[in-house]
Amino acid sequence: MRRATSGHRRKCPKCGGRTAPFDLENVEVDLCFDCMGMWFDAGELSRAAGLRFNARATGESLAGATRTGHRCPRCAVPLYEREIDEGSGILVDQCPNCSGLFLDRDEFSQTRSYYRALGVREKERPQQRERPERPTYYGVEADEDSTGTILFQLFTGLPIEVNVPTRTFPFVTIALLLLNTAILVMAMAGGLGRWVTDYGMVPDDILHGRRLYTFLTSMFLHGGIAHLVGNMYFLYVVGDNVEDRLGHWKFLGFYLLCGLIADLAHVIGHPNSMIPTVGASGAISGVMGAYVVLFPGSRFVIRIFWFFWYHVKIPMPAWVYFGFWIAFQVVCAALDLPGIAWWAHLGGFACGVAVGLTLRALDRNREELSAATRGY
Repeated sequence: MRRATSGHRRKCPKCGGRTAPFDLENVEVDLCFDCMGMWFDAGELSRAAGLRFNARATGESLAGATRTGHRCPRCAVPLYEREIDEGSGILVDQCPNCSGLFLDRDEFSQTRSYYRALGVREKERPQQRERPERPTYYGVEADEDSTGTILFQLFTGLPIEVNVPTRTFPFVTIALLLLNTAILVMAMAGGLGRWVTDYGMVPDDILHGRRLYTFLTSMFLHGGIAHLVGNMYFLYVVGDNVEDRLGHWKFLGFYLLCGLIADLAHVIGHPNSMIPTVGASGAISGVMGAYVVLFPGSRFVIRIFWFFWYHVKIPMPAWVYFGFWIAFQVVCAALDLPGIAWWAHLGGFACGVAVGLTLRALDRNREELSAATRGY
C-alpha cells in the first residue's frame, strides 16, 4: 500500500487538476488525481525506477523535441515533448529549465521496463525515511488479466475500473450499498410486489400531489436481485472516487439530489404513467456523470467474448464507455422503449455532469485567485 505525504500541492501541467505528494518506491513525486499522471523533479525518475540512467534535459536530448502548451509546475516555462530515450517510443514532457518530467498514466512502468530490457544497472535505492503516519490511499489495484477478472467479465459483461485510488474510506458509498441490499431482502421477504406498489413512484400520483414520499423511497428499492447487483456494482466503481472528491456528507446530498432530478425527469417524460418506478439507477447515473467530469483520466477494461474463454480485451477511457452508455439511453428514450426509466437515467446523468463542471470551474477560479494573490 502506498501512502500520501503532506506538503506542497502543485497544479497538473497536463490537465490542470489537483496533485498531491505521492510516495513512489520511496521517492516523493506529485500524482494528479484527475488524469493519474505524475510529475518527477530532476533525478527522481531514475531513483524511483531504481536504475542508473540520465533523464536530464540537455541540448542533445531536446534537439528533436516539440514545444507543447503545457507549463512546468515549478518554473512555469513551456514543456517539451520528447522520447525518454532515442528509439524508445515513450514520449514524455520535460522542462528545459529544471529537467522536471511529466509522465502520463502507465508511462512510468513502460520507462522502467524499457531501461531494464536494455540491461541498465540497478541503482541503490534511498533508505526508508522515518515519517509521521500519513493518510492511506484506499482501493485495491485491479489485476485486469487474472482468471477471476476474466470469469467475472465472462458471466456479467461488466467493465472493470483500472484503479483510481482514493484518500478517504467511502463510508457513504458502502452504507448506501448495504442499505439498498437490506431493503431488497426485507421486500422479498414481505412480498416484493406489495413493496413496489406501496413505495414505488407513480408519475400520475406525483403530478396530483399524492405520495410525494415516493421520491425518496423509490430510489432505495429494486425490482430484483439482478437489478440491485447491476446498480450497486456501478455505485461501488464510481461512488468511492466521487465521495472522496466531494466529502462524505456532500456526496450523500449530491446522491439524493441526482435521484430527485432523475425522478422529476421520469415524471416529465411520462406524466400520465400509472406504473410504479423503483431503483437507484437515476441517482447512480448522476454519480457516473460527475465521475466522467472529475476523473477524465480514469480507465475501464471491457472484454468481448465469442467462444467461452476466447475474447478480445479492450481498454478505454471511462468517458468513452459512459459516452456509449448515455448515447444508448438517448436512443431508447427517443424510441420510448418500455420497461426501463430511460429519462431518469438521462436526468440523473445531466445533473451529475452539471455538478462536476461547476466543481471544476470553482477549482480553476480558486487557483487563478491564488496565483493572482501570490503575484502581489
